[in-house]
Amino acid sequence: MTRRIALITTLLVLAVAAPASAQSGAFGPLPQAEPTATPAPTTTVDTGETGSRTLWIILGALVVGFGVMGVLITRDARSKAPEIATAGPVVPEGTGARKPHTQAAKKKMRQKTRAQKQARKAHRR
Repeated sequence: MTRRIALITTLLVLAVAAPASAQSGAFGPLPQAEPTATPAPTTTVDTGETGSRTLWIILGALVVGFGVMGVLITRDARSKAPEIATAGPVVPEGTGARKPHTQAAKKKMRQKTRAQKQARKAHRR
């Protein structure tokens, strides 16, 4: 079924593309262009200068626009930022906060690490 559909679509594409290949002279010489009438020159004189008042208005608009964007961005950032504790422990006392390891616990962890390291070395060979 899919082969039939593929064959039909291929034939349709080739049938549509056949007239396009019948065009000849694609790289031949171009036909001569008809002469056009030149328009009469205008008498308006444009010095190309922008007035200082216009420049000050543009500058003011840019300053106000950047100021508004800055305020909106900082307001949005402050509303989305998590609260950060500046002083004191992160977890309040009595709620299961971690205590520093004792010397005995550190010694036990070091022995366990050494045993694991020795086991890895033994399996390398």
